[in-house]
Amino acid sequence: MIEKTDIFKKLETKELKARDLVDDTLKNVDLLPEIINGISSKNPRVKFKSAEILRQISEKDPKILYSNFDFFVDLLESENRIIKWEAMGVIGNLTSVDSKNKFDKIFNEYYNLLAADSMITIGHVLTTQRKLLKQSRISLTGSQMNS
Repeated sequence: MIEKTDIFKKLETKELKARDLVDDTLKNVDLLPEIINGISSKNPRVKFKSAEILRQISEKDPKILYSNFDFFVDLLESENRIIKWEAMGVIGNLTSVDSKNKFDKIFNEYYNLLAADSMITIGHVLTTQRKLLKQSRISLTGSQMNS
């Protein structure tokens, strides 16, 4: 089990894979703030591994990240495309536990990303749309459905 004080040292190493830290974080949620802070790191390895870890956590247990929904929305404005894409993945996963309908408030902003000049960004929007369709939160036309 990784200690909170060791997290950045571990993230800086090539040997540590994101998936190795996901399970440790799910078992010890006290590590979560450190990983969230890692996204602001100047060290690219720490920054990108942190973002990847958070996306993987959102796939396994989105509830533990839901209180940080707005943080991930803010990352949609990131100049760094990889950070933006990871945030889009997290937001898409958080829609499954979105009891406060936070996604509804960013619906237009999120779908405006379809005008992006990156096919990867557009792909992330469409992946989220697929998840929303499964949850019956939007119609096939992309419009919001009444809950």
